[in-house]
Amino acid sequence: MKKTIIRNEKELKCMLVELFEGNAAGTNWHAVHDNYLPIVQFAMKQEKMKSTILKGDEKEISHACLQLKVIVEKLDGLAETENSSYIEEADKARELLNDLKKAENCELFKFYKLLVENWNILKGLSATYRLLADLVKLSKNMRNDAKVKMELLWLAGNVATEWKD
Repeated sequence: MKKTIIRNEKELKCMLVELFEGNAAGTNWHAVHDNYLPIVQFAMKQEKMKSTILKGDEKEISHACLQLKVIVEKLDGLAETENSSYIEEADKARELLNDLKKAENCELFKFYKLLVENWNILKGLSATYRLLADLVKLSKNMRNDAKVKMELLWLAGNVATEWKD
């Protein structure tokens, strides 16, 4: 995190993107940390309050599709080897992937919901955080008031205090 002062929506989004991209930089396809749920819920809440509708020409879509494909594969693998309850989650992820490829019915909130509902499985994957960074980049309507800025700074500080490094 380079900045601790957030002056506008662009800087708010930049901070979220930096948090997510930085956490995706682990080794062997693993995230650096797995305790970002409060920050993910913050981004999800922002998206729920002002939903983004994709046009289909956004440059982040293809990268987001690649990340979501990794998540589909993870959920499919779990459905085959561990628990058939993941079949439904894998199907949801696959449907979101198809919608994203066509840029149809793409409510970014649904992507956050999938990630949060499967957080225990997805929290350690670097693809999860790369997808989250893409979702933030795709978002067009983040709130930008003092309360929102302070909440993000507080959450980032709390999450960082749990890190051992």
